[in-house]
Amino acid sequence: MEIIYQLIGGIANVFMIFSKNVTEEVIEKNIEHLKQYDWFTRFLENESFQKLISKDQDVRYIIGKLNQKKLQKNPNKYEQKIYQALEKARN
Repeated sequence: MEIIYQLIGGIANVFMIFSKNVTEEVIEKNIEHLKQYDWFTRFLENESFQKLISKDQDVRYIIGKLNQKKLQKNPNKYEQKIYQALEKARN
């Protein structure tokens, strides 16, 4: 059963890659924008999360894909998305 979940996750990652062109410039811009939120600065204070934010491709993709206008309207949604990506990458 776990293999099926991994396969579905892999397929989802492929679709994510093609759904939006995310550049390092966009990722860095979004990280700077996210630093205004306390929850994101707490993520950066966590050493393992900070490493993932700066190096993990999937986590960085999620950050690069975020919409700043939607983030302002519902920051809790993005906090949850980024946290889930961090937890998944950590395990």
